[in-house]
Amino acid sequence: MGTYRFQVRADDGSVRGGVLSAESAATAAAILRNQGGHVMSVSSIGDRAGGASLAAKIAELNAGKPSQKHVLDFTTQLAVMMRAGINLRAALEGIGDQTSHPGFRRVIQSLRTDVESGKQFSDAIAKHAKLFGPLYYNMVRASEMSGSFADMLDRIAGYIAQQMETRKMVVGASIYPAVIGVMAVAVTVFLLAFVLPKFYSVFEGKEEVLPWATTFLMGLSKFLVAQWPILLAGLVGVGIVFVLMLKTTVGRFWMDSAKLNVPVVKAMFRALYISRSLQT
Repeated sequence: MGTYRFQVRADDGSVRGGVLSAESAATAAAILRNQGGHVMSVSSIGDRAGGASLAAKIAELNAGKPSQKHVLDFTTQLAVMMRAGINLRAALEGIGDQTSHPGFRRVIQSLRTDVESGKQFSDAIAKHAKLFGPLYYNMVRASEMSGSFADMLDRIAGYIAQQMETRKMVVGASIYPAVIGVMAVAVTVFLLAFVLPKFYSVFEGKEEVLPWATTFLMGLSKFLVAQWPILLAGLVGVGIVFVLMLKTTVGRFWMDSAKLNVPVVKAMFRALYISRSLQT
């Protein structure tokens, strides 16, 4: 048995708190709901609090970040509940109880708390813009103004499902050329670093009569063998800078420009973005 601190909002809007003993936080929440009112928070206290909190954090790290699949399932369930006449707060509470992903459950709890405090659902969504995206927010905002919330959720769910399928097709189509490219680079590095050096003694003293291409490859091989630590460190550094650049507005702008202008990939990305805009 553990001890849990709770806050409950009564039907008249008043908030009360206290502590109770239960097997788990979920059991404590169920007990409070059976007593009436809306459960706002349940947190562990006492000797087990630190261990429970650490275990929850470890479980969340293992689960990873919420994905678009979680958003799709959430939107689909919410649309069904809205059509069934369930109020938004109760729908969010029910979906949150059924969600197994710790991180996404916390997102749903945040949405429910904001809705209970009187905020519009779109404003609650805006706090998680990285997960839901601006299109999700704007479509929900439009549905709140037009009174077509359930219908808009169906449209959003269909759009997300289509985008996931399109992304899956693009990734599938990119795997083969990516594997070929990686293998080509790996074979080239292997030949330059391990095979070509064995022929140094054969060509020694004959540099003047060798074709320029052979001379160039031998020089490149010697440079690669002698400077590989510097080259490896430089490659890692470039990768880190590239990832950090993608997190900036300028970096994302240049990446998007490359997607639309690099000859090898521009046709695919232009078709993808046109298809995405037409679906909205």
